Amino acid sequence: GLELDYVGVIIGDDFVIRDGIAVTNAGARSKSDRSVRGYKKRLKEDRESALADADMIIKNTYRTLMTRGMKGCYIYSADAETREHFRSFSEPQITEQRNDVSAMQVPYEVVDYESALPYEGFVPLYDLQAVAGEFSEFQSPVEDFEWVKLPEHFATRPGQFVAQVVGESMNKRIPNGAWCLFSANPGGTRNGKIVLVQHRAIEDPDNGSCLTIKLYRSEKTMSGDELVNEKVILMPVTSAHGYRDIVIEDDDLHDLRVVGEFVAVLA
Repeated sequence: GLELDYVGVIIGDDFVIRDGIAVTNAGARSKSDRSVRGYKKRLKEDRESALADADMIIKNTYRTLMTRGMKGCYIYSADAETREHFRSFSEPQITEQRNDVSAMQVPYEVVDYESALPYEGFVPLYDLQAVAGEFSEFQSPVEDFEWVKLPEHFATRPGQFVAQVVGESMNKRIPNGAWCLFSANPGGTRNGKIVLVQHRAIEDPDNGSCLTIKLYRSEKTMSGDELVNEKVILMPVTSAHGYRDIVIEDDDLHDLRVVGEFVAVLA
């Protein structure tokens, strides 16, 4: 009954792929493995039955381990041909899934800097993964980016930008692949708001970077005459399983940076 967000499975020499066929070898399992206890004795008594039972046990072992991850499974094999076999069919699927989301077009007109009227109905378009390491220099020249022309009701202002949100961690508010409007360097209280956060200790499972988009909650305490954050909780708002709160506290709070505040999903 054990389930994890992600599981890693190391495949030993008891299970290899040869010419696309799974080949098992109970003799290559650990001598302390009781699941194939008595295997050598049975080989002498009834070789065909012993091989069939051992084959089932080995395959079932790896099947069980590989299905414990609710969000994903990482596989490594000690055998080179087996590694290539798994890589050959897993990489195209992963690439296809990512491409399906990333191929979702911005719903409004996209132009280059020369054609835009900056912040007069136009805001820059960011690739969050590409700029993940650059937000500490957020005021870098925006001429390098494409710009999105937004409808008048958005009342654009300096500091706003558009970016795509990938993943299911906020799917009750932001659909996977949605293009969203953010306000950079938001002031005031962030409690209860959806924010784009950067922290060196974050490795977001949806985008693989140190950036994440979550609902912001903070617990404060008095320090002298002022309230200071004691703990920040970044909460997913999702119907998907496997997402948990990210809790940042103590010295780690000094490196926490709220890059932007979610404004709206572009429709």
